[in-house]
Amino acid sequence: MRPKVVATILLLAFGALGVVVLISRVFHHEEGREAAGNLPVAQAGTTLPPENDFPASAPLAVASDKATVAIPPVIQETNHADYVSERIAELMELAMNDDSDSLNTIWAELSNPDKEIRQGALEAVVQFGDRSVVPRLRELAAQTEDPAEAASILAAADHLDLPPLGEPHGTQ
Repeated sequence: MRPKVVATILLLAFGALGVVVLISRVFHHEEGREAAGNLPVAQAGTTLPPENDFPASAPLAVASDKATVAIPPVIQETNHADYVSERIAELMELAMNDDSDSLNTIWAELSNPDKEIRQGALEAVVQFGDRSVVPRLRELAAQTEDPAEAASILAAADHLDLPPLGEPHGTQ
């Protein structure tokens, strides 16, 4: 195929993927609004903590004599994105250490429910550079249901399995 055709197909695929993500976020946001009727209720006249003290998983609804008003959760997607980037930065800092505790902490994040943190942990494992984790990475890839994520894990294992720079080919 010609490069222009391939580039056009890839751009269309990424555009379609972006639309799907956007639509899923809109529907997810709408579901949150519908669930506001099922929120725990604080009695009228009680003192509520400052907004930053509300946990994200427990939004409140304030009851008054006339209506119930939902208070949205404090931790929003931007806060989640900040948390993810901070956690990935922490993992990369741990990757600069040369101790088993750091590697174990990074390895534990490979089972994090957040896909972005798992990807950051995988990058940190590669940065750590310990070739002894290659068999464990291959096992993890075999257990991973997402084919793209499994491919990333196998690529990381292959990268770590490469001989160090400057080592002649054929010797170990």
